[in-house]
Amino acid sequence: MSFSERQTHFFRAFLEVVVPEANEDVVGVADRMVSSKPAAIQKKMRLFMFVANILPFFRFFRTFPSLSVQKRERFLRWLATGPVGLFRLGFWGLRSVALLAFYGDEGSWKGLEYGGPIVDRPRRLDLPVDPYDTLGDA
Repeated sequence: MSFSERQTHFFRAFLEVVVPEANEDVVGVADRMVSSKPAAIQKKMRLFMFVANILPFFRFFRTFPSLSVQKRERFLRWLATGPVGLFRLGFWGLRSVALLAFYGDEGSWKGLEYGGPIVDRPRRLDLPVDPYDTLGDA
């Protein structure tokens, strides 16, 4: 699944609230992350994004992306803490995707003053292989 135009528009508006520092590359990273998941999970993500996009219409007469940032924040707070468990689950799942995409995007690392992962870190030889095996064979 690749994000449709409507899903991309929704996800950008979602990012403006959850991770305001996110750039356009984060949407692509999130799209690739969701596309790599099993079809059942992709279907649930599509369904949640569809419902979360139109649900504000019943209160504000606008879809999610056309709300002001303050109203989006209030709506997302309701999704995250409200009485409907599936809405809470969908919110936290999509929030996790947004945060993983933001922190996984190399373009975000400069703003965080993060130089990237250390790949060839030397192993300390004075540590036992099993950190819980401090007594050896005793």
